[in-house]
Amino acid sequence: MLSEPYYYRDAEFLYPLQSHPPYWFHVGRSEARQAIMGLLGKKFCVIVFSDKGDLIEVQERPLPDPPSVSRGADELDWVYRILEREAVQVRTEQGLVDEAIHVKRFRLPKLQAGIDDLPDELQEYLANRGVSGATEEDLEEALEGWKEESLFVFWWGQSFTVNSEGAVSSS
Repeated sequence: MLSEPYYYRDAEFLYPLQSHPPYWFHVGRSEARQAIMGLLGKKFCVIVFSDKGDLIEVQERPLPDPPSVSRGADELDWVYRILEREAVQVRTEQGLVDEAIHVKRFRLPKLQAGIDDLPDELQEYLANRGVSGATEEDLEEALEGWKEESLFVFWWGQSFTVNSEGAVSSS
């Protein structure tokens, strides 16, 4: 996540996003609000947006300590169960259903969460376009392909490439 992102979409653009539990996050929506929720570090985070896609608030909830079990598969299963339980609880508390959300771009660098139009390598290329390199043609082609496919980057502890339907297409 670069400190000064490059955006080519309008600030009012709404980015679609679907739940992806294997990547540690869920989404939910109601008539009045939308949310992204999941694990970031050792916290369960809930990022709440208005029905128009504006960021409203960020909630950080501590996780319970894992049971005394051997590390590995048992602990991973426990973490998945906690993720699912917390997501159900937030949806119940806030009246959300598991449907795709549409939110405006946001950046929360301390949490490593946000939305960028382009991956870091293409942003760096655009920032230094005057410097010619052997891969310039490849980067121009990648940039055009990225825009044509309407891809974007969703940050949730790491970067995910997301398609125009809101589905993670690569990590």
